[in-house]
Amino acid sequence: MAIPFRVGETVHELGQFNDRSTEVARVRRAIRERERLLVYGERRMGKSSIVRRAADRERDERDAVVLWLDLWSLTTVGDVLRAVLRAVPVSWAPRERLLTLLAGADVRPVLTSGNVPGEAGIGLGWSARELTDGRARELLGATFRALDGVADGQPSPVAVVVDEFQHLESLTRGGGPFLRSVIQDTSHLGWVLAGSMLSLIDDLTAPGGPFYNTPRLDVGPIEPDLMVPWIAEQMRAHGVEPTPGVGERVLEMAGPSTEARIRLARETFVLGVATGAADASTVSRAFQGLLESLASGYEVTWIGLAEGQRRTLQILANGEPHPTGSDTLARYGVKTSSAVVRGMEALRQRGLVSIRDPARIADPFFEAWVRTRTVAPGTPRDPEAQG
Repeated sequence: MAIPFRVGETVHELGQFNDRSTEVARVRRAIRERERLLVYGERRMGKSSIVRRAADRERDERDAVVLWLDLWSLTTVGDVLRAVLRAVPVSWAPRERLLTLLAGADVRPVLTSGNVPGEAGIGLGWSARELTDGRARELLGATFRALDGVADGQPSPVAVVVDEFQHLESLTRGGGPFLRSVIQDTSHLGWVLAGSMLSLIDDLTAPGGPFYNTPRLDVGPIEPDLMVPWIAEQMRAHGVEPTPGVGERVLEMAGPSTEARIRLARETFVLGVATGAADASTVSRAFQGLLESLASGYEVTWIGLAEGQRRTLQILANGEPHPTGSDTLARYGVKTSSAVVRGMEALRQRGLVSIRDPARIADPFFEAWVRTRTVAPGTPRDPEAQG
């Protein structure tokens, strides 16, 4: 059975890619014109898919070279350096010149076995022990200067994508200013910086911040008048007939997150295969099924939270109109409004609460699960949360 909705991966093929033509065009321009662009928005809105789609189009139409760096899973600046070298395409014509420049800058590039038989990638001759944070920063700057030198005069654009770029602040002290200085040292590379932690990005782009005045592209939810018919078309094309209102019900239950919408649409489709049709009740059953399948992971998350953070989640999950009002605080056993404010900030840092106002739980399935932790306001089911 072919399932038309894909979850848990960056989607950039045209059949799976839901519009975003304006955003794609803006990123393409940054790559093509070798500009600087900051793409930001909440997680799971589709930023990476937009940038991937733009990079694919520029690669296909203009033979662009795009080096993709995802900082989210990296732990040191040395990891970033290795990721840059691995991102250099094996078939790139000026690669030998780049190797020469890197060797001259003491980066110590080494050829390693690639994923394709007979091909080699670029590795790093420095050991983890030798590669201190300071040395890694020097070599990373030298690597981008070498790339910039190679890009000079190339007929096709060369660009660097740094996904979750704000994570560099966690990898090295002053990561933002360091990245800005690296970018300022290059004039022939395009730079696309994508990020989702808006509180940190706001600091980096505020007056006096390292990325103040950097052009920004805000990625929000896909418009319902685009998403709703697309969901119906995908279901219908794969043998499940949606009744009127199915797409709207998916968006109503899943909220603004593109990933949550796709996940719920996928489960609705799977349930509808048996009868060849899906209606609003199918969406509700799909939501409940997903909630049950995700519950064990949510339990682990819940256990790892401080009491104040749990109370804050309960306040948000129950849709309290005044989260820091005195009546709300009394019902949920919270002593001060500042405790809720601190809880929200901590939860935002963990990606559990939206980074935009008004605050809400980012994952609609987790939000529904949190509601099950409260019998009634002020009466948590979790005994530990009552202490």
